[in-house]
Amino acid sequence: MALFFVFLIGMGISFAVHDTSSTVIVAKIWRL
Repeated sequence: MALFFVFLIGMGISFAVHDTSSTVIVAKIWRL
């Protein structure tokens, strides 16, 4: 179960980082 929680946390961080980078990219495109 511990590994499962670590996997979920890792996935959550990955999605958060991906969403943040995507937002930055969209913001740069809108500024252009």
